[in-house]
Amino acid sequence: MTRGGRQDETRGVPRAGFAVGVDIGGTTSSAVLLGPDRTVLARAQARTPAADGGRAVVATVADLVRRVDPGAQADVLGVGATGVVDVDDGRVVAATSAMPGWVGTVLPDRLRECLAERRWRDVGALNDVHAFVLAEAWLGAGDGVTDVLGVTVGTGVGGGFLATGRLVRGSRGVAGHLGHVPVPAASGRRCPCGAFGHVEAVSAAPAMLAEYRRVAGGDGAQVPDLAAVGRRAGDGDVFGREVLAHGGRCLGEALAGVVAVCDPAVVVVGGGVADAGALFLDPLQDALRAHAHPVVASVPVRRAALGQDAVGVGAALHVLTGAP
Repeated sequence: MTRGGRQDETRGVPRAGFAVGVDIGGTTSSAVLLGPDRTVLARAQARTPAADGGRAVVATVADLVRRVDPGAQADVLGVGATGVVDVDDGRVVAATSAMPGWVGTVLPDRLRECLAERRWRDVGALNDVHAFVLAEAWLGAGDGVTDVLGVTVGTGVGGGFLATGRLVRGSRGVAGHLGHVPVPAASGRRCPCGAFGHVEAVSAAPAMLAEYRRVAGGDGAQVPDLAAVGRRAGDGDVFGREVLAHGGRCLGEALAGVVAVCDPAVVVVGGGVADAGALFLDPLQDALRAHAHPVVASVPVRRAALGQDAVGVGAALHVLTGAP
């Protein structure tokens, strides 16, 4: 993958022009078209055909690119993908059971093939939550600070960390995978990664939805997704409020140790659960304060500002800036 461009150490200096950014999640994929001023000009979304394997997912993404940029204005394409992604070649090197056949997919190569009718100046890929934290740190809720811990709660629990404005990836590219931090409440519960006791087993959307269906009984079994649980909770549903609060508390407890290691200036929380707002975030903040070292316990927890655009925007900026 060709890089190019120059980057300021803390913010990046994006190259001019149009860019498409893609978000590949375990449930939904989306694309955004960024204009030269970095505003989102168009959006498109589709269900991720995760069970059908990597080729089907890439074909869906290619269709989203065509839909969001029918005039082929963009010559830069950035992808934020679920799983562990090698940023050097855009290869998915690890993924959970939610994405069978995903490992081994070289995203830039496959997308160039599927979009062969277009001339790309640069195509790159990185982990979706790494893209999320880049976007929120540069343009969203973390704007103005250089040490940002980003957390997303959706099909899984993910994270990313910017230290002095630079994305921390670690020696294996998995830095920030917060969903695999153990918490007592998850003891004996299997995480989608195959291990037991990880916070993703209690705080991810599928886990909270399953818990709601269990405790609510009756018509609770018919609730389709966590967004519906959030709506019920907002209307006063006691079971929904407690399930969201429990998930938030568990994640806050997991983050208590993480913030002691990373010492971020702010924690930014996004993903589908962010729509639940204070019902999830307040218990998270309370648990973090209760369990964290006193020096870092006051770190603010903010709701992500860019919503569903964050991963796509961050993926596009990653390629535009040549961010390491």
